[in-house]
Amino acid sequence: MRLGMLGVFKEKSFKEGASAKYEGSIERLAAELPSTILISVEILKDVAIAIFAAWLYDKIKGRAVTLRTEKTEVKIDKGEIQRVLFEKVEEEKL
Repeated sequence: MRLGMLGVFKEKSFKEGASAKYEGSIERLAAELPSTILISVEILKDVAIAIFAAWLYDKIKGRAVTLRTEKTEVKIDKGEIQRVLFEKVEEEKL
């Protein structure tokens, strides 16, 4: 298992009700193609979204330019990540 920037974790649970699970990565040999890290996220509460967004931002800031979640590209900004995650949770409620 190669996780690089995220450190070594298979699953991380947050006491506020969120969890993140490492699902694998895709390494590309070409320099111009970025590697992809696959993480499943389960979010149960609004507070967990804010905590998870801050944790994710801290792990990827300075290393990536965009984050993709369910076909939505997100600028690497703590507030923007949190906003998009809140929107995704609200979409699931409908």
